[in-house]
Formats: sequence, C-alpha cells, structure tokens
Amino acid sequence: MWWLAGLIALQPVPGVAAPGSRDFDMQCMLVTQQAASALPDKDMALMAQIAAMFFMGRVDSSVTQAQLGALAEQAAGAIKGKPIGPILQSCGDFMQRRGKIFEQVGTEVEGREQGRATR
Repeated sequence: MWWLAGLIALQPVPGVAAPGSRDFDMQCMLVTQQAASALPDKDMALMAQIAAMFFMGRVDSSVTQAQLGALAEQAAGAIKGKPIGPILQSCGDFMQRRGKIFEQVGTEVEGREQGRATR
C-alpha cells in the first residue's frame, strides 16, 4: 500500500479530471500533443511527444477505436478555454509519481531476486 500515499498526494487541477482516471489520461494526451506541436525547442517537443504516447498507451489499452473518438471530443470540451500550463503540470506530476513507483517496485523486485540468489 506504499503506492497509495503517493497517489493520494496528487492534487487535481480545478476543472480537470482526477489524476489517474481515463478522462485525465485523455486530457493529458491532448495537451501534451498540443505542446509537442507548439514548442520551439526540439528536445522539449520530443519530451512532450513521449508524454503524449505514455498517456495514449494508458487510454488505448482500455477502449475501442469508436470510444477513443468520443473520449477525445469529451476531453477536448472539458479543457477548452482552460490554461494549458496547470494541466501540463498535473500531467507531469502524475508521470513523475508513476516513475517513482516503478523505480521502487524495481528495487524491491531486484532485492528479492538477490535474496533468492544467495540462498
């Protein structure tokens, strides 16, 4: 349950879906794609594109193609007119939190494997 504290710490941006929800993932996919196409710095644009693929993978694994279009329209409507900066920050915070969780899981698995090897 160590991961639960990290997820609870994520604070939602007003008017944006709750972090970790499918709507949040879709909103993040849209704003990171928008950022990727608008950023003049190629490295930053690449990072934004990678983030868009991260969120697309989270959405794509749980919906049909028909649902994907409807979800995209719904997400776009929900964030229309909202400043992109706070949404991008929330998306980045979520990715960073997930990355830390994956690192911790990897460390725990590695420790168990090393323990088995020394038996």
